[in-house]
Amino acid sequence: CARCKVSIQNLSFYEEQLADIVKDYPTLADMNQTLNKVYILHTLGKLCGKDLHKYEKALGFYNKALEIEETILHSLDDDADPLEIQDWSLRVRNTRKKIGSIHYTSGNFDLALLSSFSS
Repeated sequence: CARCKVSIQNLSFYEEQLADIVKDYPTLADMNQTLNKVYILHTLGKLCGKDLHKYEKALGFYNKALEIEETILHSLDDDADPLEIQDWSLRVRNTRKKIGSIHYTSGNFDLALLSSFSS
């Protein structure tokens, strides 16, 4: 199908972009590149989950994004801007919901609840 072919091409493109960012910026020190990495991971998760029905691969991308988001959230200290803390908390919550949605779609209802509402 034509849509699948486009999705596979998009998947390849974003995987290459992710590899470049990981190679050039292996740490989270550059916030712009970290935000790009999280965006690409979410895009890959969406492509795999919604377009290609590769749920395990989608979970891998979303879990990597969640790990980065949680690392940043926990690295913010008490002096951080409350809006920034709220923003990263919301990102973490939304990523957990996406992970829960993938589990739900693949029939893992217990994992869906656990993933969506864990803290």
